Amino acid sequence: MCRMLALFAGHSSISARYWLLDSPNGPDELGSSNPDGAGIGWFEEEGAPHLDRAPVAALDDPGLACDARTLRSGSLVAHVRRSTGTARSLDNTQPFEREGRLFAHNGALGGLADVEELAGPWADHFAGDTDSERFFALVSRRADECHDLSQGLIRAVTEIASLVPVSSLNCVIATRDELLALRYPATDTLWWLERAAGPGIRSTGRDGSMRVEGDAARVPHVVVASEPLDDDPRWHSLAPGELLRVDARMRIRRGVALSGVPAEQEELRESWSADSGTLVSASPRGPSPSASGRRSAVPPWDPRRPLLDAGSAPCPRPHETCLRASQERAPRHPPA
Repeated sequence: MCRMLALFAGHSSISARYWLLDSPNGPDELGSSNPDGAGIGWFEEEGAPHLDRAPVAALDDPGLACDARTLRSGSLVAHVRRSTGTARSLDNTQPFEREGRLFAHNGALGGLADVEELAGPWADHFAGDTDSERFFALVSRRADECHDLSQGLIRAVTEIASLVPVSSLNCVIATRDELLALRYPATDTLWWLERAAGPGIRSTGRDGSMRVEGDAARVPHVVVASEPLDDDPRWHSLAPGELLRVDARMRIRRGVALSGVPAEQEELRESWSADSGTLVSASPRGPSPSASGRRSAVPPWDPRRPLLDAGSAPCPRPHETCLRASQERAPRHPPA
C-alpha cells in the first residue's frame, strides 16, 4: 500500500527532518516497497502552498532529499506511492494541491466514471489518471458547496462508499489553518500522535542507539501517519470511520463520522509484475454497476448533524438543495 504522513503545528514553523528522515519508520525507509513516486507538500509562512514530487522511490530525487533535510513549515503532507496499475508519472504522484488544500490518499476505489460525474466541473482539470485525484476532486466540490472542509470530506466519502467499490478511503487534507485525517473503512490503519513542547524527542534509532532530536520537539505539533513512525507509546490508532481535526490553535477534535461498511467492499488482488516492475491490481467485480436499486451499508449523510462538536459547522443547506444549487450556478471557486 501507499504510505502518507501529515505534520501540523498551526502557524508555528518546525523542522520536518526528524519525521521525514530520522524517525525509525519514516518515509525514506519505505522506498523499496513504495517505488512509484514520492512527494512533499507544504505551506510557507505567508501561506503559499508548494509541492515537490518525483515519480521515483522516496528520496532518490536529490531535490526531495534536500527538502527533507531543510524544510520548515507548520503544515506539511508527504506521500510515498505504490501504484495499483496507473502509470509511474509526475502527474500521478501525491500529494495533490488544489485551492490551498494539500491532499493524500491511501487505498483504492473503482467506478471512476461515476466519481467523475459526481465531481462535475471540479473534474475538468485532471492532470493524471489516478482514483485518488478523482476522490480529491469530489471532496473539493463538496467542501466548496458546504463552505466547510470536514463536512465536504464526509459527504464525499459517504457518496463514494454508497456508489462504487471501495478498498480504502484513508486520507489526510491540510490547509494553512487546519489538518483533517480520516480512516475509512477498517482495511488500512491510520495513526496519530500529539507531541507537546519539551526538551527533545527520545526514540530508538535505526542503529539501535537512543537519540534526542530537539528541534521538532520545541513546538507543539500533531503527526498523522499510516503506521507509527517511532517507538513513542502515545501513538493512537484512529478507529474505522473516525475523523481527526486540528485547527490553527492546535485544538484537537475527534469523532466517528462514518459507520457501517462500503456498499461494495472491493477486494484487491495484488501481484508484482516482474516484466513491468509495477504493481498490478484487479478487482474481481469488474466495472461498477449502476447505482439504481443498490442498498448502501453506509448511513445517509446528514448535513444538520455536527460531526465533531459545535465548532464544526454543518452544511448550511439540506443535501438536495446543496446539490441543486451546485448544478444551477457557476462554481464559487472555479476549478484550478
